[in-house]
Amino acid sequence: TRDTNGDGTIDQFGWYDYLWQQAAISNGVTFFRADGRAAYFADSRMEETVKFMIELRNIHKGHEVTPKDFDMGRVAFRPFSFADKITQQMILQKSQALPVRRDVIMSSEAQEIFSWDTVENNAMTPTDISDAMDNSIMPTKFRNYDAAMLYADAEILKIINGTIPLNNSLNKLQKEINAFLQY
Repeated sequence: TRDTNGDGTIDQFGWYDYLWQQAAISNGVTFFRADGRAAYFADSRMEETVKFMIELRNIHKGHEVTPKDFDMGRVAFRPFSFADKITQQMILQKSQALPVRRDVIMSSEAQEIFSWDTVENNAMTPTDISDAMDNSIMPTKFRNYDAAMLYADAEILKIINGTIPLNNSLNKLQKEINAFLQY
């Protein structure tokens, strides 16, 4: 992040749309115990993550970076979801991986690609893959996961934005979420 033309206004940014959850996961943070009965927001890696996000926010010196800034080439880093349809079609066409979107698997393009590999009648079809998707098991989310994460998100954003101080806030958050998870 810097002022490239010397006019006193920041016009190049280091990041946009990087969420604390992404930073925490990349720092090895586990938010909850697998059974959903305890939270781990007071973990030292979570504190490192929040400090990192505060530093990232401060780099922009109050400027709110927008999608337009990214589109104009003024942002160096932005995480992307690879679940938009065009990207998933490219995965199907140009790699040995399978797309995660059912509409891409069931498309006429997929039918054509899968027909190339027909060896007698043993070839896998898009319908076979769709059936496997139907029978797959997703990692379990416990009963109050969404509510707990919504609350954690709101509180952690207050810390990152400077509304509440970091000092002991993660311990308090963990205690509050643990109490919530017990009901």
